[in-house]
Parts: sequence; C-alpha cells; structure tokens
Amino acid sequence: MFGEEYVNERLPRLDEVFRYSEEKWQENLSRLKNSEVKYLLIAEAPPWTNENEPIKYFYAIHENDIHFRRSTLLKAVWYAFESQKLKDINDKEKALNEIGENGFLLVDSLPFAMNFKIINRGGEDYISLVKSCLEYLYGKLNFPGIKWSENVKIALAFKKNAEALIEAIPAGIKLQNGSTLYISKKLIVANNANYPNSKMLKSVYGLS
Repeated sequence: MFGEEYVNERLPRLDEVFRYSEEKWQENLSRLKNSEVKYLLIAEAPPWTNENEPIKYFYAIHENDIHFRRSTLLKAVWYAFESQKLKDINDKEKALNEIGENGFLLVDSLPFAMNFKIINRGGEDYISLVKSCLEYLYGKLNFPGIKWSENVKIALAFKKNAEALIEAIPAGIKLQNGSTLYISKKLIVANNANYPNSKMLKSVYGLS
C-alpha cells in the first residue's frame, strides 16, 4: 500500500511508536482495575508522529501537551459520558480516569502508526491488512486482567476501518468470557468528516 522504501524509512519510528503506545495502553488498564469493561471502542491505529514530535496517542499524557486541544477522539468519548467541558491538559488525566471508571476501553485494530489517510482504505490491500492483524486485535481483547461485562456495548470509530472489520469478522468478535459481539454499520460513530461523534457514541452505547 505504501511501498517498501516508504515503510523501510519509517520502521525505527514505527517501532518506537508501537512500543510507547503498547506501554500506555497497558498502563491504562489500571484505571479499569475496579471496573468491568462495559463500553468498547475499536479504532484504527495510533497516529503517525515524526521523530521531533511527542508521540500522540489516546492514552498518552505529555506535560504541556500542545496536542490536547486537538484530541478530537478523546473529547468525543468524554462528551458521550460527561457534559462538563475539558479546558487544559490537567483535565486529560481526569478524563481518562473517569471514562475508565465508567468502564470504557479503546482498542486499535492495527498496530502500525502509519498515515493511513494517504492510501485507499477501501481497497483490497487494506482489507487484507485488517484481516491479517486480527490476532493483534484479539490479543488486546483477551489481555490478562480485563474483566468484561456480560452486556458490553461496542462502537466502531472510523468508517473504512469499520467496514474492513465487518468483512473480516462476519461471525462476530469472540470475547474471553464466552460472549460474542456482533458488528455492523449501525455501530459506526464517525460523522461526515470521519471523526467520531459524541452524540453518535451516546446513541450506540445507550447513554441517556
């Protein structure tokens, strides 16, 4: 999809972002230690960041984080659960703690922090990539220590990624507690600009 040269030039940074994101994802599980996962959001991948930039990731917190005000995904999730506004980086820790206490968990379907916006995510190559990474997705969902509610609500963050997942998992997502999460286009919460929308999340999650 990207070309061998393009990928090879970015491998060291891709590895760095992967390791960092995995560490922060696992750290986040401590926010769920007293909660069952009731609300699952499947996203695409950690965003690409250049080597001279702080690594941007949903569960990462940087001092004086200049990216916080552009954290569209976190704000969409936050406003699905809460009404009060988030003003600065000090609120990011608060937001992550509170959505964790509500039983929210984000899982990416792809481990590669590539700039997927520059390729055709509706093509067969992308669909094949999503299918080949199902083991990664299931590894996250079956990570030791995660407690799943018997009535998990699932949402899909991005349209093209969601459509590829729907094609890749026609029989539904099998969780370690024996339950199955069936996915469909009705669970996509991206708006026309392809950003997750808090109102659509509230609707899919059944939040009042």
